[in-house]
Amino acid sequence: MEVEVEILDVNEEEARTLLLSIDPLAALAESQQALHDRLMEVAPTPPPELLAAWQAEAEMAMAKFKQKNGQIVRGRNELEISEQFLIVVTCRNEKQQVELMGKFQGEGLEVKALVG
Repeated sequence: MEVEVEILDVNEEEARTLLLSIDPLAALAESQQALHDRLMEVAPTPPPELLAAWQAEAEMAMAKFKQKNGQIVRGRNELEISEQFLIVVTCRNEKQQVELMGKFQGEGLEVKALVG
């Protein structure tokens, strides 16, 4: 069985271009990488103050899940979750919603308005 072979004299960049033209997915990946690189060039780098603020917020959020010994809590049963009992009242219109909110607030209940 004879196989015809063609030899091309191309440099690395030309070879890459030829291979990418054969494989459209690889071409897409390359263009996505180029787009990513360009976005990283033009996107502003967050100032150190902002990075420090983000880090502080993350540490405060994680502190809720740490026990006294510094270990992170893994199981749901180990967390103290306060129970809440909620109701949702469907009102006929905005006027009734305002009336009911005033009534419930007058009775000392915490009320939140929702629009759906």
